[in-house]
Amino acid sequence: MEYSGFSQKKWKYLSFALMGVIATGMLAPTAFAASPTLGDVLNTVLGIKTTTDRLPGQLQTIKCNSGIRPHVDLTNCSLTFMNLRDADIKFIRLDGAGLQQSDLANANLYISSLVGANFDSANLSNANLRYSIAIGAIFARANLSGADLRNTNLINVNFYGANLDGANLTDADITGVNFTFCTGTPIGITPNPCTP
Repeated sequence: MEYSGFSQKKWKYLSFALMGVIATGMLAPTAFAASPTLGDVLNTVLGIKTTTDRLPGQLQTIKCNSGIRPHVDLTNCSLTFMNLRDADIKFIRLDGAGLQQSDLANANLYISSLVGANFDSANLSNANLRYSIAIGAIFARANLSGADLRNTNLINVNFYGANLDGANLTDADITGVNFTFCTGTPIGITPNPCTP
């Protein structure tokens, strides 16, 4: 339940903080140099509110810096220019993540969630994306030569200008995929949607 921009969780934290302020005033009145006024309590509580308002951003930063490994959730993290060459990061969740110009050559992204992820100009040559879900992902200008995309959900993916030479798209769902200006000869699609 929201009330004036406060969530229930924030009210809980503020209640504990207020109890702490009151207890401090009772146990150590010198903490306020005199008896705490309502203004002192309000300023303290508002300071706590400001701190709790920054929590979601701080938690996102902690999550995105927690390390890249299998089974981790890095939704909406900015991972541009990352060197993930040969990384074993199967079952990872990268929904909405930004991986522009990252090196994921030979990376193992088996059964990963890549919904809306941005791999613009990334190197995914020989990467394993088999059985992954990449709905709406952007692979524009990416190098996917030799990548394993078998049985991958590629609905509405953008392969604009991507190198798909030797990429295996057998049994992949390519509904609504943008193959404009892609190059190479992908496996498992006939006729070839790219410029050979």
